[in-house]
Amino acid sequence: MLGEGLEEVMLGEGLEEVMVGEGLEEVMVGEGLEEVMVGEGLEEVMVGEGLEEVMLGEGLEEVMVGEGLEEVMVGEGLEEVMLGEGLEEVMVGEGLMEVMVGEGLEEVMLGEGLEEVMLGEGLEAL
Repeated sequence: MLGEGLEEVMLGEGLEEVMVGEGLEEVMVGEGLEEVMVGEGLEEVMVGEGLEEVMLGEGLEEVMVGEGLEEVMVGEGLEEVMLGEGLEEVMVGEGLMEVMVGEGLEEVMLGEGLEEVMLGEGLEAL
């Protein structure tokens, strides 16, 4: 399901289910994803290959998600989110300005109102 008012959408091969909301400017989804749900009002979304489930909230400016993630949930109102490869589960709250998450994390949960968060590799949980 692709919403109305999209400027550019590129979806990779082998996807099982993709739902893209309205008002997006650019969406690029990699191959081998099982389920991708992208909210409305995003400016740019890039999702890597091999993800099992990705849910992106509304009002994001730019989201880049690496390969090999099992589940990613990104809240609304974020300006930029970059998630590394090999994460098992990432949940990012609303109101963050910039989030960069390194590889090898098991679970990351970020609260609202943070300006910038940078997480290194090998952390179990934050």
